[in-house]
Amino acid sequence: VLRTSFSKKPHIIIDCGHGGSDSGAVGLHNTVEKDLTLALGKQLGNELKRQGFTVVFTRSTDEFVALDERTFKANQLCDDSILISLHANKCSKPEVHGLETFCLASNLFTRKMTGLETAIDVMLQAYDDQRYQQSKLLAKSVHRQILKTVKEKGFDLPDRKVRHAATQMLMGIKWPGILIETDYLSNPAAAAQLKNSDFQKILAHAICQGIK
Repeated sequence: VLRTSFSKKPHIIIDCGHGGSDSGAVGLHNTVEKDLTLALGKQLGNELKRQGFTVVFTRSTDEFVALDERTFKANQLCDDSILISLHANKCSKPEVHGLETFCLASNLFTRKMTGLETAIDVMLQAYDDQRYQQSKLLAKSVHRQILKTVKEKGFDLPDRKVRHAATQMLMGIKWPGILIETDYLSNPAAAAQLKNSDFQKILAHAICQGIK
């Protein structure tokens, strides 16, 4: 059944990037991506629960969870859900930093029309197009709310825009989803800021408001 809107609050799947033997990006000020995403994810989970959302984690401890295990867990949910995948970036140029939010888009995939498409094929394509559109709306809302909230609280976080990317996590789930690169651990100020628990709380609150 094609859903055109959520009739109730969706489940929120929080994907804390990396974990266990997969540390992710390692940056300045002893920052490790897997630790920051888990800390932020827990803050976000608490914020969402206070707002009445049901929260599911792909990992809630420092453990390695393969991407296919994460998508399998997310796809087992039988109610409407959305995915928020949390990450931190790294770059060879230390001056680069800022917020990037990624989602799928139909123009990432080449469609080859053969004239033999069935009604099921057409329906599945319509479902994918709807999922891409919902993901784009979610990405814009969360991205905009993060920038607005962070600026109001006096923190520095440049806008590196909403972008499209076909990551395995976003492609593997059947729900709308976004991947947030919160900032660059290779930038001294950004790394220190991401370690700040007050900043993490602000980020979590902003993501929650963006979802709402």
